[in-house]
Amino acid sequence: MIPLFAKKLPGNHEGIASGVFRVTENLRLPIAARSQHALLLRNGNQPDGEFPLHLCLQDATTIPRSLRLPDSFSYLSEGDVLRYQSHEQAVRVLYRKTSPHNSLLVTEQCNHYCIMCSQPPRKIDDSYLVDELLNAIPLMSQDTASIGITGGEPTLLGERFLEVLRSLKYNLPAASIHVLSNGRNFTKLALCKAISDQCHRDIMFGIPIYSATPERHNFVVQATNAWDETIEGILNLKRYGIPVEIRVVLHSQTWEGLPELAEFLRRNLTMVNQVAFMGLEKMGFGSANWNYLFVNPREYSVAIDKAVRILARARIPVFLFNLPLCMIPPHLHPFSKQSISDWKNDYPEECSSCKAKPHCCGFFSSTAEFYRKHVKPIL
Repeated sequence: MIPLFAKKLPGNHEGIASGVFRVTENLRLPIAARSQHALLLRNGNQPDGEFPLHLCLQDATTIPRSLRLPDSFSYLSEGDVLRYQSHEQAVRVLYRKTSPHNSLLVTEQCNHYCIMCSQPPRKIDDSYLVDELLNAIPLMSQDTASIGITGGEPTLLGERFLEVLRSLKYNLPAASIHVLSNGRNFTKLALCKAISDQCHRDIMFGIPIYSATPERHNFVVQATNAWDETIEGILNLKRYGIPVEIRVVLHSQTWEGLPELAEFLRRNLTMVNQVAFMGLEKMGFGSANWNYLFVNPREYSVAIDKAVRILARARIPVFLFNLPLCMIPPHLHPFSKQSISDWKNDYPEECSSCKAKPHCCGFFSSTAEFYRKHVKPIL
């Protein structure tokens, strides 16, 4: 697991202003280019002149405007982007140049209350998140291959959500953009049209459908009329040629209906671009409701197998996310992806002898210890 946040950091805080900075290790960066850079110091290096922020993996007592980072932040490198908050003397890493798992949190507000949500919604004014991202995106590498957008529900931001998408289009034109959304706001055709006309050419929306039965889906997301609005939203997105991925988190309230859901998708939504069946994360409501929701993946492997076969016959691409290879039948391994973000990924000690480890997604760090007794290395 890679830490992304630390607060109450020691150092010489006087004169450090809150802001978003690109990390550099270039001691001789031209003075004119330093205003948005934080200098990372390690191995006894000393700054050549001054930067607005010095990040030290060493003693920082003699360096002005400096923070002493924990050793666990030694992964930071040239081109990463972070936020500094002066009132907490805290840093949060927003982007890592060498990582394929960068996601931008745009809001914690949501119109769902999903029983397994790993990021429970909060009714707060978090408009500062978009402000910071609009400062951070231009600092990211133009070689970035992909960026995720997550919440909360990003579309609740309206025009500000579109503003983020336009910034990504302008600053990271080569990146593919994947947005997690519940799809309900796409009942508004104007929003779909705006995304099609104004925003990134390579964008996909990951939208959950948890059951072919509206009542079951609405229970999982704890919202009335959610199923109807989600289906309408997906149809509207496809009307404008916008790619859609259907996402299904697997737990006690969803796994038994997988074959019926796959059949529904085959008959009614064959235009979707892909379907992802996803293992459960033990965070947020997923942790609070773990004993109610958790089912060993081996118990629903038959249901997954049936669903995968139905979708494959319909030529709808299907993937298995967050499911370790030892937990699913070997003939389903080709559908599995190394999907768990590296900053919350873990492998129990029992995985060390497994020959499939290089191709396996492993476990969420929140569930790795729980799964230890279930791990069966592939030898």
